Amino acid sequence: MSNDDAFIAHLKNLETPAPPLPVDHRRVLAAGRRRRGTRAVAVSAISAVAVAGLVTAAVAALPSTRDAAPPATTATTATTATNTPTTAPAPEPSPTSAHAVIDPVTGLVTTPLSSFHASQHDLDIMMSAWDLARSRCMADAGYADNFVFAVTRTPEPDLSRQYGIWDRDELRQRGYAGPTFDPYDGEGSEIHVSSPAVDAAMQTCADQVRPMGFIFEPTSFDDVAPAMGVQSAYRTPEGQAVIAEWAACLAAHDVTAPDEEGSLQPAGVLSTSLQEQVRIGLIDIDCKESTNLRQRLADIDAVNQQAYLDSAPEYVSAYRATVAAALAASRAYLAEAGIDMP
Repeated sequence: MSNDDAFIAHLKNLETPAPPLPVDHRRVLAAGRRRRGTRAVAVSAISAVAVAGLVTAAVAALPSTRDAAPPATTATTATTATNTPTTAPAPEPSPTSAHAVIDPVTGLVTTPLSSFHASQHDLDIMMSAWDLARSRCMADAGYADNFVFAVTRTPEPDLSRQYGIWDRDELRQRGYAGPTFDPYDGEGSEIHVSSPAVDAAMQTCADQVRPMGFIFEPTSFDDVAPAMGVQSAYRTPEGQAVIAEWAACLAAHDVTAPDEEGSLQPAGVLSTSLQEQVRIGLIDIDCKESTNLRQRLADIDAVNQQAYLDSAPEYVSAYRATVAAALAASRAYLAEAGIDMP
């Protein structure tokens, strides 16, 4: 397995469900979309670093909803830092009460951080410009067939289950099994690294294109990013009280509450038949609705996220300005090539 493939495989692993409001995997997987084609010779670290640069620039400085460690200074540590517990105090709640918005049709939860993130479409624009410039450089170097440009279009995973199952129709179709998602199903450039010479050309082209400003370094925000991430609703007394109400409702209907910390899934349900999963799931959803669990947990997360953003105005300003500059440069470059990504 090449370095590039190994890194992308690591990104895919990040899609594994985590406590609610996990790292926004749409942003993480944006740069891990399929690089169609063969890699007969080991790809140099530059391919992984190039991908990691955009990933971490877009998301590493953004907090996890778990208790997070200080921001990382490399692409590798950026993805692991969000999972490292810390005992540092969390930011104080925002004086202005924040609320989450849950789409009743799609189940998508909108919170301050989800609005703050660069959108998936914006990341696709940045990656498209980055790839177009590199493909042109490779063509000039005599390797046009090794880097065939295509606009990046990344599929978006279903992130509506941040607070457990909620859709009865979906439950009846597949029980508690999560929706399938393959980031490699997206569209993107075909890259074939067939020799050390091609690999070296990729390195050179990446070095030449990087100053064009389509992507930015993960260390851009180290000096201003807060040392603490965002505390998940699961970790707060208020959130635990909400979950306790839901668990009591389950128990009242002879359904076993979760036996793992941070889980909103009845214990052992995945080992049962689809019919039994549906029976349990309908009770689960009824209990979530009767306790208003999803909205209450989402609101707790929204308040904590807003407090995080309020605590770091310099970081927020720097992140937004950096993303805006990269996006503007990417749009302009694509427009000059006659590529419109509205």
